[in-house]
Amino acid sequence: MNRFVVLVVAASLPWLGAPRDSPGAIDQTLPSGIAASLLDAQDARGVAGLVVQSPGFAGTIIRRAGEMGVASAPDLVGLAVDPSTRPEMLRTLVFAAAEASPEEADVVAAAAYRAIGAPDRREMVGVIGAAAIDAVEASGRDKDFVRMMAIRIHAALQELLLEFDPKLAVELAMATDDPDDTFSDFSKRPIDDVVDAGDDLPTPIRFELPSEEQNSASPN
Repeated sequence: MNRFVVLVVAASLPWLGAPRDSPGAIDQTLPSGIAASLLDAQDARGVAGLVVQSPGFAGTIIRRAGEMGVASAPDLVGLAVDPSTRPEMLRTLVFAAAEASPEEADVVAAAAYRAIGAPDRREMVGVIGAAAIDAVEASGRDKDFVRMMAIRIHAALQELLLEFDPKLAVELAMATDDPDDTFSDFSKRPIDDVVDAGDDLPTPIRFELPSEEQNSASPN
């Protein structure tokens, strides 16, 4: 990879150089109120509302919802994200969903980008891609799986852009822990060989952000 290009991109994308602290684990002990609300949730919309209200426990909520057969990780991200979602919250939601279901990390990323308002929010695509890749790495999968999913995440997001953007490949190559991946690794996968997240995403959940007092219960 061209070192000058990497340095230029890194300087303009501060989140790629930030410490990769996990926004939320997938095996936390849920507070009794959140656990009860999860059990009472009847559909994906109810679970997505709970995720938005309790982002510190998003990974565990999403994983358990999948195990219960209530909702998939991509569906929950599509419901929880909307054009007003801030970058920090967006990263938290994408990371949580992709860590809970790393095999669907590319579909999670695509669902999040559609929900955030693609293509009008181009500045968010790097946040989404990096969060999804970091989550796959955090899931403990081997190097080959991480590499495969990183390439799929790039292809899924590139498919949603109006035109080919070489900057995206550089951003996501930098987001991985693998020092050997390059721009070409992320650019060679055919875009039409990617699972589509679908055009008919449900209407996002809209809630006020939790207060500082509500968030204090979370270890995150």
